[in-house]
Amino acid sequence: MEAQIANGLIPWWSTDFGEPEKKAVCNAIDGKHISQGSVTRAFEILLAETLGVPYVVCTTSGTTALTMALLACGIGRNDEVVVPDRTWIATAHAVMMTGADVALADVTESEPTLGEFLVHKNTKAVLPVSLNGRPLPCHPDTEQALKRKGIAHIEDLCQAFPASPKSDIACYSLSVAKIISTGQGGFCATRDEALYKELLALRTHDVADAMVPAVLEWKRFGYNFRFTDIQAAIGLAQLDRLPSRLAAIAEIHAEYKRAGVPVLETPTPLYNELLHVEPEALRSHLRESGIEARPFYPSLHTAPYLQAKGEFPNSEKFSKGLFLPSGPCQKIEDIKKVCAAIYEFNSRRYF
Repeated sequence: MEAQIANGLIPWWSTDFGEPEKKAVCNAIDGKHISQGSVTRAFEILLAETLGVPYVVCTTSGTTALTMALLACGIGRNDEVVVPDRTWIATAHAVMMTGADVALADVTESEPTLGEFLVHKNTKAVLPVSLNGRPLPCHPDTEQALKRKGIAHIEDLCQAFPASPKSDIACYSLSVAKIISTGQGGFCATRDEALYKELLALRTHDVADAMVPAVLEWKRFGYNFRFTDIQAAIGLAQLDRLPSRLAAIAEIHAEYKRAGVPVLETPTPLYNELLHVEPEALRSHLRESGIEARPFYPSLHTAPYLQAKGEFPNSEKFSKGLFLPSGPCQKIEDIKKVCAAIYEFNSRRYF
């Protein structure tokens, strides 16, 4: 069953949920522990092994994972969190849900990853984003400086699974347009046992076992951010196909490159990004050719409620373009059609 739109277009994203997922869900239901249980734990253990970390905590979404990570690091009202201007809005919204302020920073000139930023007295976390699986810079001097100042380092790796964390906590998404999906969902990964215990407490109102009276002493504020075994069952079935899915997205990216379409480079090309001076004109042409393309999301500084300060010239450079048809279940013959349609458009216009 392909997760794509039913309008006859080649979809911008294509993945599948098939017989393995159906069987896994049925098994989870037969186990009579529909909410968070042993299947969720098995999924967390396998995710941790995949990432090479000791601790993983599953939750309701990538946004929730980011919120939990910030809260676990003590981020709250009147604090400031540095966020790159080029990211999905959920990164900023997670910061806002803690009561902290978003401090936007421009991206680098060469690619849309966090560039230079200022540290103020109320800066309490830096939250770089790995858009489309791009490696995040890891400078030991910067890391040591952040630790000396008590500034948390949290990575938004929602588009970068299975990249391993290099921070205090890394956050991942399991939504439909990801390399593996549970429909909705996300998780945090960490090597820090204390942070792991904080994440567990935040996820379930600080209640480890509601059947044990001593645990039901209300000691701290928490949330209901629990996962379900049905989602975990889907995730386990999806993880079985991770190697073939990674190979598939690499082949799709290579096909665009072979055809001369200048998609942006990235080691794990979850999406195929095309910068273009006329993105809407190209998008209309592709649609007329039976192809769906997704516009780039706007830079965060364009959201008035974020009250951005400063200039963002590099972000502007990376704000015009399209996500071309991508996803592990795209057919190569369809990608060839996309390339041909782009060539036809460019025969009349120029990049």
